[in-house]
Amino acid sequence: MAGARQYKTQTPGAPVNSELSDGPVIAGTGSDGVIEIAGREVALDDVVQGAFETSGMSLDEWNAADGEKRDELIAAQRRDMESMFRSSQDLPGQDAAREAAVAAVNARKAARAQAQASSDSAVPAAPALPHSSEIDPASLAAPKLCRDGWLVPTTQRQLPRNFQ
Repeated sequence: MAGARQYKTQTPGAPVNSELSDGPVIAGTGSDGVIEIAGREVALDDVVQGAFETSGMSLDEWNAADGEKRDELIAAQRRDMESMFRSSQDLPGQDAAREAAVAAVNARKAARAQAQASSDSAVPAAPALPHSSEIDPASLAAPKLCRDGWLVPTTQRQLPRNFQ
C-alpha cells in the first residue's frame, strides 16, 4: 500500500522519542541552567518561556529579535517572578490560615448563639399547631392547618347500601 497512513506513537515509560518532539524551538531555551529568584530555584527555561509568552511576539519574531531585546524581556520576566514570589511569601502559612478559619467559625457560632438568645427572649414563641384529633370536624368552616397536615371540612354523606 503506497498511500497507507503511518502513525507515530510512544510507549508509556519509554524514553522520549526525538522524532516526536521536533517542534519549533524558542531562542534562549534548551539549557539546564537554574537561577535563584527570591529564595526559590527556577529553571532558566521557565523564565525564558514566560518572557516569550508575555512578550506578545510570534515565535519567528522572538527568534529573529536581537539578543539585547530578548535579554530585556527575560530580565523583566525575572523581576515579575521575583515580585510574585516575594508577595506569596507574605501570605500566612497553612497552620495560621487554619487557625484563622477556626477562629472565624467560633466567632460565627457565638454570634449566632447570641442572636438566638436575644430573639428567644424578645419574641414569645408561636402557639403550636393543634393535632387533627383535637379538632371537632363539625366545627370546621374552612381548611385548617394541623401538625399532621391540613384538615378539610366535608359534608356528611349517606353510606352506600352495601356498607350499611
